[in-house]
Amino acid sequence: MFRMRIVPIVIGYAGLLGCSDSPMMPTQVVSPIVAECDAGIEAVRHAVNSVTFLSRQPAKDQAGLLQKLDAAQAKLEAGKFDDAIQKLTDFKNAVIALRDAAKPKIGPEDAQTLLDAANAAIGCIGGAG
Repeated sequence: MFRMRIVPIVIGYAGLLGCSDSPMMPTQVVSPIVAECDAGIEAVRHAVNSVTFLSRQPAKDQAGLLQKLDAAQAKLEAGKFDDAIQKLTDFKNAVIALRDAAKPKIGPEDAQTLLDAANAAIGCIGGAG
């Protein structure tokens, strides 16, 4: 279950934090919710690095999944929550394709581990958006 945290934010003279071109204002502010959801994507990344790939080119399959996570993380950090969720959905579809291939490239238990981690990250981002 996602718990909402209320964090007071001081708004600078430009109006919105991170939205000003002024040298006095920060160019990017990472909210606690984004940081929490970013940690969720890192958990998925850790899971990808922990599972066993059954293919002839396991490094290639692993790299493909990690690229999808990189894209999701970039969208999250840019505040594009719907796009981040879509990138994680793409990740899940890739995991399912690896699991359901004629010659499976990842076992069903490992695939479920990745899908569960991705679902948790999606749940976090969905609660933030």
